[in-house]
Amino acid sequence: MTQETRDRLIRWTVTLSRIIIGSLFVLSGIVKDIDLWGTVYKIEEYLHVWHVTEPRTIVFMGAMLLSGAEFLLGALLLLGCCRRAAPVLLTLLMAGMLPLTLYIYIFNPVSDCGCFGDFIVLSNGATFWKNVIITCALIFLIRFNKHVAPLFSPYLQWLVIVLLAGYAIIIGLYGYNIQPLIDFRSFPVGEKLLPDDNDIEQVDDASDNIIFIYEKNGQKKEFRLNNLPDSTWTFIDRIETSSPGTSVSTELVVYDLDGNDSNTDAIASAGEQMILVIPQLSRAEVSWTYFLNELCEYMENHGGSMIALIAGDDASVEAWADLSMASYPIFTAEATTLKELARGNMALVYVKDGRVVWKRSMAMMDTSMTNDMLFKDEGPEIIFDNGSQYFKALTVTLVIVLTVLYLLDSTGRLVKWRLTRKRKMRESATNE
Repeated sequence: MTQETRDRLIRWTVTLSRIIIGSLFVLSGIVKDIDLWGTVYKIEEYLHVWHVTEPRTIVFMGAMLLSGAEFLLGALLLLGCCRRAAPVLLTLLMAGMLPLTLYIYIFNPVSDCGCFGDFIVLSNGATFWKNVIITCALIFLIRFNKHVAPLFSPYLQWLVIVLLAGYAIIIGLYGYNIQPLIDFRSFPVGEKLLPDDNDIEQVDDASDNIIFIYEKNGQKKEFRLNNLPDSTWTFIDRIETSSPGTSVSTELVVYDLDGNDSNTDAIASAGEQMILVIPQLSRAEVSWTYFLNELCEYMENHGGSMIALIAGDDASVEAWADLSMASYPIFTAEATTLKELARGNMALVYVKDGRVVWKRSMAMMDTSMTNDMLFKDEGPEIIFDNGSQYFKALTVTLVIVLTVLYLLDSTGRLVKWRLTRKRKMRESATNE
């Protein structure tokens, strides 16, 4: 093999590796960033396995840094920016991820590593071998990445970093404080909360493929959806046993305070309904109670209804009902299901004719708002647009700005090259 052929092969391999590995990190980072709550829950799941307790704020910062680093470094690798630093930093990241996924592969403490959030769920074995291949590719890029020129000049790469970081921060903070811009979970906007009669058989079949793991007095036990344990058991994990490629949706199962199945009594199949979702009562804020009771009154005055879905034992749920002086009916549901329904310590889900119209975390509600200020006269369905529209707009804007920047940079380099070439030609002619 000649040196020219070897150099050409290296350049093609570098370019292909940049595209594949960079795209994988961009995808992994962006799906975590879109749903930061899901990343927070996954990190807390790991910490629970290791019997480590950390404040939610620290876990959130860890989730933000992890998703942002994966997206930013992956995008820089894809664009050829920071040719030395990007593959080195990604390799250091993999130095932590590779032994972690090996541990998960061997001991199976969690059902999946959460590498791609709820967007793509890989087996623990597939995740480990994927990381082995990625690490080998990154080691290759550390050695040969400088053989291929970057898309942007070095003096502009700081601006590319700022644009990418700003994009990631906006998406992450929006998803954490309001709701994820894109919903990869079982109850997205437009989805029915309860299945139709002709869907019940399909839902039952899917539910048979879900195993819930609970723990009590140090003993772990597996349960199916139709025989979940009482509140003295602690939820640990959920495992989907369906065959690869089969999509399994979570079924919403609602109980009244006496423990009776109350799906049809709680979820209205017709009309407007507001649902307060509290997946973890210990993090619920009593300061919202006055606003929630006024919201319930508003819904009832406009022909709708309001309920609360809470995860917790009987004593804590009854304590919340007394403390909040709730004027709305309270039902209970499994914590993981409520986390899929809406993100946040407390959230509102607006349902019309049994379908989800919008979701919003209570953290972004203003308690000083009156119901008329919040809903106007047209009804609550006009408050919030579908988040996917914002995601598309942000992404298109980022691509356009980077494209314009690249064209300006390329034009500037071309003009500089031509001027340099003419100058050299004039100098050569003068010397002759």
